[in-house]
Amino acid sequence: MKNNKLNIDHGPLFNNTETSEEAANSVNNKIDSMRLKVLRCVKEHINGLTCDQVEEILNMKHQTASARLYDLSKCTPPYLVHRLEEGKNTFETRLTRSGRKARIYYVTDLGRSI
Repeated sequence: MKNNKLNIDHGPLFNNTETSEEAANSVNNKIDSMRLKVLRCVKEHINGLTCDQVEEILNMKHQTASARLYDLSKCTPPYLVHRLEEGKNTFETRLTRSGRKARIYYVTDLGRSI
């Protein structure tokens, strides 16, 4: 049976400005469901996804998608990771809709358990 609870012990992060704190407070009660939505989206794609792809698939604003990807990749242990290119010291990338390179997020074993 899959677990539906993420073990991330903080709410949305903000940079200690009044407007940032207000924005964080406005999504606080939705944060776990947004994280789960992003995690499940990446989990459905074995070849991983960039932030741009998550934005497009989920019709999510960049700020929201990137913040939730950050949460899921920076917690300990992480639910999402980047992978190094084979034989190189750089992360795997894919081109975005604008033609720029972006790191690819992959789900971890922990992420697959959710």
